[in-house]
Amino acid sequence: MDHVTHNDCAMRGVSLRDFTARVPGTDCFICFFGLLLVVSGGCRRSPPVAQAVGSVTLNGKVVTSGDVVMVGSDGRSVPPGRVRADGTYVIERLPVGLVKVGFFNPPPPPLPAGRAASAGGDEELVQMREAAKRYVPTPAKYADPSQSGIEFVLEPGRNECNIELR
Repeated sequence: MDHVTHNDCAMRGVSLRDFTARVPGTDCFICFFGLLLVVSGGCRRSPPVAQAVGSVTLNGKVVTSGDVVMVGSDGRSVPPGRVRADGTYVIERLPVGLVKVGFFNPPPPPLPAGRAASAGGDEELVQMREAAKRYVPTPAKYADPSQSGIEFVLEPGRNECNIELR
């Protein structure tokens, strides 16, 4: 970051003293504006945020893929929480208060025809097969947060939000 000093202005043929002398009230305005920036920036507070952590199950069985979406009462949402292979998820920076929850879990892509996974061979194919084995189909009715019927009231900080689908 470049800083302009009195010497820099003097080299350009303009001194800070000349500038403030030519414009009446400049010294006071600059001091007032600087003080206003400091005071207003120091008083501004970020709204409290929540974190949701939990697991997703369907009739007691761990769901191993999908995305959990939470939408605040003001309509704001944050990036979804990806469900891990162990059925858990985390969503950061959520609004505090009532949130409606959606869960989207599309089936994994079909395996390519004619490709066989050899030992130590095509890693992408091996991962696709594993995802297909772990996949737990879930009802599409949970995809829309406004229609799923799942809600939580979030407090500032960490909130345990386990989702039981039926």
